[in-house]
Amino acid sequence: MTYSEKNRYIAYMTLEHELKKIARNGASLYLEGRKSDAKEIAAACVFNEETSYMRDYVWNESGQLTQLKFDAVNNI
Repeated sequence: MTYSEKNRYIAYMTLEHELKKIARNGASLYLEGRKSDAKEIAAACVFNEETSYMRDYVWNESGQLTQLKFDAVNNI
């Protein structure tokens, strides 16, 4: 495994762990407008070199995170 591959794997595992924790706390995860899971989102964010993703946090009236959305950002 090259240094670059190792760093990507670490980034993937870190993001997946973060997203699983968020989901366990009750927030729904979305990728490009459809319900998704931590593994799919982490893979898209880390391994898709052609697309960058922006996070959109959705909170309820009580201040609890209810949704975390990942949407593609087009660089113009």
